[in-house]
Amino acid sequence: MLRLRCKARSGSHALPGLSPHSRLRDMQAALAALTGVPAPAQRLLHGFPPRSLDLSDGERRLGELGIHSGDTLIVEEDTSKPEPASPVVAKKAMSQPVREAVPVLARRVVPADNSCLFTSVSYVVEGGVYDPGCAPEMRNLIAQIVASDPESYCEAVLGKTNRGPPGVLARAGRGRGPEAEAAAAGAAAAPRMLRLRCKARSGSHALPGLSPHSRLRDMQAALAALTGVPAPAQRLLHGFPPRSLDLSDGERRLGELGIHSGDTLIVEEDTSKPEPASPVVAKKAMSQPVREAVPVLARRVVPADNSCLFTSVSYVVEGGVYDPGCAPEMRNLIAQIVASDPESYCEAVLGKTNREYCDWIRREETWGGAIEVSILSKFYQCEICVVDTQTVRIDRFGEDAGYSKRVLLIYDGIHYDPLERRLPGSDLPPQTIFPSSDDVVLAQALELADEARRKRQFTDLNRFALRCMVCQKGLTGQLEAREHAKETGHTNFGEV
Repeated sequence: MLRLRCKARSGSHALPGLSPHSRLRDMQAALAALTGVPAPAQRLLHGFPPRSLDLSDGERRLGELGIHSGDTLIVEEDTSKPEPASPVVAKKAMSQPVREAVPVLARRVVPADNSCLFTSVSYVVEGGVYDPGCAPEMRNLIAQIVASDPESYCEAVLGKTNRGPPGVLARAGRGRGPEAEAAAAGAAAAPRMLRLRCKARSGSHALPGLSPHSRLRDMQAALAALTGVPAPAQRLLHGFPPRSLDLSDGERRLGELGIHSGDTLIVEEDTSKPEPASPVVAKKAMSQPVREAVPVLARRVVPADNSCLFTSVSYVVEGGVYDPGCAPEMRNLIAQIVASDPESYCEAVLGKTNREYCDWIRREETWGGAIEVSILSKFYQCEICVVDTQTVRIDRFGEDAGYSKRVLLIYDGIHYDPLERRLPGSDLPPQTIFPSSDDVVLAQALELADEARRKRQFTDLNRFALRCMVCQKGLTGQLEAREHAKETGHTNFGEV
């Protein structure tokens, strides 16, 4: 099955139940049900940069259209398409309903194992994700909710005391009527933990530990810890298109604000809100140095496994989220982009035919370089700055594209590592995404490179005798250094 998502004016949705063998018409019917945009009026954008999908043949399979797991489809309503008004068409429509316009409601059978209610509720509220092991968690959740509100859930409502004997809800009993059990299951479904992300100047972060019953103030506190933007100065954007969230009442629950699993919150700092200027606070600040004022740019070492470039780029563009398994997906992404534009990515640019390159870059032993950095810069719409420890030079991929953000890597001739800005002694996550106007971070990167050069922590690819600084083995030339790095994972080389 394909892992797909769609974005429309109604929001962002999971798009379950489709495989590469599913027909285009089936996907359009599912999109119509999710977004409210009827299939005949749909305009679907796909890929990078987003391009219109050919919807002329509803019988085509999704695999033929180049749709893969992880893709997001943008659904727009094409109001220029007139509704069919021909009597003949109308007559045919009466005798043969158009499947795309009339999605079918069907039963999804789950096991009859005393937990069918919990399994069913989980399935529908999670957008069609079947979790056969959800029942114990939901039973415990119901017990917690009931125990936390004995006034609402009293003996008259439950048919037994609130506390009851230990393990009542953990057992698969059927003592209560369906109305009472369904009401409790509804309460349980609401506070399941939300899968949320946030985006800020500091990068993209997971936002764990919140449920629909969490308060707005709790979410703002979590966002402040992740992004460094204090709650009073936060401006939160949510939905599609993004709209400002009402932050006037910190006691409101996230469910009331329309926040759902899968949502991404954009965190901006509202500089128009003045900081409190109490003399007591000012005095305390003078006696305790502000650590935030002296962030440190540092190297984050990643494995030397032939995929260090891809791991490093993933780490910085995802805001410091380390994903050791990202390389195959990024290799496939590059191959798809190259294959989709054979004119730009021709043999003269790639050094091999377009097809040969696509096969080559997908191999796990292939090392990435400047071509791949350039492609990823365009895909992520950010400037990727690579600082070279041998020449103490920064190559800025995407410099002339007008991107608003930049990320940094450090390169020693054969190995890439990501650079991140840390606050010493702080629990805040590191910053890996910077405004393209931040020239201070470029100066800090050059200082790092110069320090590495002075320590001779680089590899001169043209003429060098080397020693591995890890095992002290003597090496000669680029080929031996590459082979040694592949065999041992050692990437710290110095010239002899």
